[in-house]
Amino acid sequence: MKFVKNSLYLKLLAIYSVTFLLLFGLVLVAIKSSRLMSIENSIRFNIENYAQYLAHDIGAPPNFDRAREIQNKTKLDIVILGKDVAWSNNDKFLKYCEKSKEKRHFRRQVRVENGGYTYIFGGRNLKQPEFAWEIFLPFILIFSLILYASYRLVKHVMKPIIDMKATASAFGEGKWDARVPLKSQDEFADLGNTMNTMAEKIETHFKNMKDLLLAISHELRSPLTRMRVTTEFIHDENVKKSLNEEINHLDRITGMLLERERLSARPEILEKKMVSVGDIIQNVVKKYPETTVAMPIYESIPVDQNRFELALGTLLDNAYKHGKPPVEISLGANHSHIWIEVKDHGDGLPEEHIQKLGEPFFPSSKSAEGFGLGLSLAYSIFKAHGFTLSAKKNNGSVFRIEIPRA
Repeated sequence: MKFVKNSLYLKLLAIYSVTFLLLFGLVLVAIKSSRLMSIENSIRFNIENYAQYLAHDIGAPPNFDRAREIQNKTKLDIVILGKDVAWSNNDKFLKYCEKSKEKRHFRRQVRVENGGYTYIFGGRNLKQPEFAWEIFLPFILIFSLILYASYRLVKHVMKPIIDMKATASAFGEGKWDARVPLKSQDEFADLGNTMNTMAEKIETHFKNMKDLLLAISHELRSPLTRMRVTTEFIHDENVKKSLNEEINHLDRITGMLLERERLSARPEILEKKMVSVGDIIQNVVKKYPETTVAMPIYESIPVDQNRFELALGTLLDNAYKHGKPPVEISLGANHSHIWIEVKDHGDGLPEEHIQKLGEPFFPSSKSAEGFGLGLSLAYSIFKAHGFTLSAKKNNGSVFRIEIPRA
């Protein structure tokens, strides 16, 4: 029932089926009723006359021998009721008729009166008409074919909904050039055209934002270089050190922004080679000697080693800055994936932060300073490799990198 509720195709098909069954049942009832009424009205008079003829033939008072002869010829059960008379050739039918007070035609019995006696012709054990399977089975086949044809037709008519869903999913994944294919001129085509217009506007908006961001980042590089040269003329070492720290911070931000956009636009710039995952982890944890490492397997994967180590180091750096020790890094695998997990024992990422994982200018912790560009860059590096970065809260923050097996 839940499956039908969640499927527009099956809803429409159910509506068509119920409508068809109701109409078909109504037609059958109407035909059956009209046929029975016409037959009953047309021959009731003749049947009652025939019953009257049989009653007169038996006589009043009744001749029971003649009644037995008629029963043998017609194969009808006969009951005769009157004063001090209750006779029948079938005791079961006699009891049945004594309980029944109304006349019944074409079902069990026909009653007539003659000379103060009631004559009943019929039979309690008369066979009912057999079910016509030779008619019903073809009907089932035809009905099934009608349902299948209706399903295919409804699915064809509703296919634009599938196309719109696929386009919306692709658009949500950042594929800004995704569009709804327009194959008709109906209301769905109008809706698809509206979605495409909206997608074009959003794509243009994001492109303008990215171009502006890249332009600003490029423009910042030259002033930063000049500022770094200018600081050399400052004699106060404390002021000089403070300015250099801020300049370096700005330089890292612009570098991250430029690298993130380069990877987003051109993932082919990655310089991949086969490298042992264990070697990568060992290289990264050298900067974080307090990290607990669990590596039950050693496998090689195609990666840009420098960028991958930068991204993995960002996760460890985030764990030490915004989580609590001990920080653990573990490696695991199954038949389809290899995974690396980085876990700390802090308060864990809030749900709203997990949902925005990978977005720039969004800090990884409520107490974090800065703009969250480190995690955003790490996310972009893993994505450019075809890997998946996810996070969850489990007695701290757990970041998981899933690497598909080749």
